[in-house]
Amino acid sequence: MGIATTIILAIIRLPLFIANPVAFFNIFSFPFAMGLLYILYFTIAETMYGATFGKSLLGLKVVTKTDGKPSFEKAFIRNVSKIHWVLLLLDLIGGLITSTDLHQKYTDRIANTTVA
Repeated sequence: MGIATTIILAIIRLPLFIANPVAFFNIFSFPFAMGLLYILYFTIAETMYGATFGKSLLGLKVVTKTDGKPSFEKAFIRNVSKIHWVLLLLDLIGGLITSTDLHQKYTDRIANTTVA
């Protein structure tokens, strides 16, 4: 994870820690709460700009198979596995096992999107 992403995530997490410091350290609730914020951030950024901040820095874009920006629904589908790291890991492994395009996670195949 890059320094810019770490700073952004720290800024996002700070209000959660201030609002409820006990839940911040609860291993069962915190990952899902942060997962919801991740889904929201990635979905909105990819719908509006075609990329997140980190993808923009690397010159990458999320596109549909017809080379357009993904709709809100497609962006949500491709990011829903980010609700918890275990689901994201399974999504990545599933994409590597079942796809011939190494730029696609499993949910990318469902949403008909890719990273270019």
